[in-house]
Amino acid sequence: MEPGVSRTPSEEISNARVPQRGKKIAVLKVLIAEDERFQREAFAALFEAANRRLASQAIQFDLTQVASATATLDMLAETTNWQLVLLDVFLPDLCGTEIIQAQLGSLEG
Repeated sequence: MEPGVSRTPSEEISNARVPQRGKKIAVLKVLIAEDERFQREAFAALFEAANRRLASQAIQFDLTQVASATATLDMLAETTNWQLVLLDVFLPDLCGTEIIQAQLGSLEG
């Protein structure tokens, strides 16, 4: 395994939970598909910082992270209600462009 690459099982999915508030909040669901743990943690830190900055606003990000193409496909099969998907092109088990092609194919069929 290359230095800096973290392989986690496809069932390992972490969620940064949106704080509950008394007012209605627009929650934007974000899926991050990245096999390198450092990159996932960096993206998570960015979205957590954005949530803190937007704490007084009516918008928050609900972040889900996956570490493999298989987990990405599982999450996309579970729901298509994502406002943003950050997809690593060079995942070890399947190329990110193949994931996009598979999703487009499922929309056509």
